[in-house]
Amino acid sequence: MTGQFCRSWPPGRREIAIERYKFPDTNAHLGDMVTLELSSGKERQLKLTSIVNDQTIGAFAMTAGGFFLAPVQAYVSQDTLEWMGIPGAELFNVLEATQPSMASRIAPPHARGTALGVYNTLQSLGLFAGGAVGGWLIKNVGASGLFATCAGLMLVWLVVAWPMRAPRPRNSAEEVLADEAQAT
Repeated sequence: MTGQFCRSWPPGRREIAIERYKFPDTNAHLGDMVTLELSSGKERQLKLTSIVNDQTIGAFAMTAGGFFLAPVQAYVSQDTLEWMGIPGAELFNVLEATQPSMASRIAPPHARGTALGVYNTLQSLGLFAGGAVGGWLIKNVGASGLFATCAGLMLVWLVVAWPMRAPRPRNSAEEVLADEAQAT
């Protein structure tokens, strides 16, 4: 974000920062309360604290011929999403904690460091490959081709993951300590 219009970044709880491309549509001024209508029909009021100039949107506009496929119109905090009742807003945080935990529990005690290193490396490679391949697909086969590819990959993963079983839960702190003692 550039600080040209930005007065408060990141937006705090129950605050909103509006993208400068969408700001003229709001008829609001900095400090005003902006009313948002949620898909549930409920209304929430957020304080307009910033007008931001996201450089990635400008770059995307140039590469997409000025057409926004999924324009970012505003920015809010995680707390605000939860307060607004947006379902799944906390899912990312849950996955960021549970997935490495599962990798640690599955790995034998003497190989936990290696398992977490491999997990983090593959996660980073996936972030890179997803963006690179997704960009290539959207450029060469369009949004429907990207969707079809993602849907196909999801079905392949479903077939792979279906027979998997959850790791057995540990029953007590003594069991965890016994595993740790065995590893050393």
